[in-house]
Amino acid sequence: MVVDYPVPDGVRLLVKEGAEIDFNTLLFESKTEKEVSIDIASKLGINPKNIFRHLVKLVGDSIDEGEMVALKKGLFADKKSFSPHKGIIKEVDHNRGLLILEYSEGEKVRSRSPFKGKLVKAAKTHLEINIGKAYEFDLKSSSSDFGGQILYLEEDPPLNLTVSNAYDRVIVRNKISPFTQIKSEALGVAGFVTLEELSQPSESGSATVKNIDDFKKILKYGYSYCTIISKSDKIYFYQ
Repeated sequence: MVVDYPVPDGVRLLVKEGAEIDFNTLLFESKTEKEVSIDIASKLGINPKNIFRHLVKLVGDSIDEGEMVALKKGLFADKKSFSPHKGIIKEVDHNRGLLILEYSEGEKVRSRSPFKGKLVKAAKTHLEINIGKAYEFDLKSSSSDFGGQILYLEEDPPLNLTVSNAYDRVIVRNKISPFTQIKSEALGVAGFVTLEELSQPSESGSATVKNIDDFKKILKYGYSYCTIISKSDKIYFYQ
């Protein structure tokens, strides 16, 4: 099965088409973008409509912090304007004489893949990921995109739940008690897939299967992996 996975806004793909990916693969890199206006007209003492005559950088150009963006030559001295940030020139406002600069703030954030499979196509708006033989079910609700190897809990509270068998796993059970939820989150689970909604918000991912017959199939066949896509409220089970 090839699954379409929506690409979030403002991210950069970190892997190439044809790559094998799993739940440890860093898939996207995102950063916080901000804008700042540089008042060229005031700094150079010019009419705003004449801003283009003095720019040394244009829309789409990259700029370093402290680099000159505009220049007005004078008889005795030149007037210059410099960029306060490293970024990209997004817009020139000739009505107010402003240069609009877009720059990144803070560290880049990288997110892991919710899939195990092969990236067969990378489009601007979505990825196509081949996860092999798989089964798709509807969700009643989901908190986020997540996935991982499945841990089926037969008892609640579980007798032998540890970091070694719970970390980064997706716990599947029809109902999870608050005690088990808290303990599982402390052990670093990737999330929960249940038939009944959790009694309290989860610090990990959470998803609720819509139909009881679907949940019975999930338990019967004991799939190895699952992936939740919150935008479409779908869950995929595969080996």
